[in-house]
Amino acid sequence: MEDTTNIVEVKPKHAGGRPRKYKSVHAMKIAINKYFTDDVIPTKAGLTLHLGFVNKVSLWDYRNNFPEFTALIDKTFTMLERYWEERLAGSQCAGATFWLKNNAGYTDKQTIVSVKPPEIPEREQNAVDKGCRAYKEALCATPEERVINIRSGRA
Repeated sequence: MEDTTNIVEVKPKHAGGRPRKYKSVHAMKIAINKYFTDDVIPTKAGLTLHLGFVNKVSLWDYRNNFPEFTALIDKTFTMLERYWEERLAGSQCAGATFWLKNNAGYTDKQTIVSVKPPEIPEREQNAVDKGCRAYKEALCATPEERVINIRSGRA
């Protein structure tokens, strides 16, 4: 007869860490689609909570640590951005503008381009300067001086 009193069943070791929230991309996609079809205003925080994460950083870590989810999470953030972009077309778009600036990297930026005037050759510049001086002198002269200058040929 065999002695079986000392036989212990060995369970396989767990790899460690918390189990994944989503076993497949398809399961997460279903949850994301449900979030966007619910009658809520979509936000990053709302999406994060709906998917079962504690905060946005956890969702971002999930994106970075599990490459198979990267494209889906990126697309989801683009869907959020699109929702807020569409709100810009309305008459009350301040909230959408605020959201896009703070969450999607949009900025109010003016670009001023300064164009240097073209270089005028010195000979032409001297002619222009001489003509301007003559014009100014003619404007400042009295009517009698203007007549004398015209007759004498002096400008």
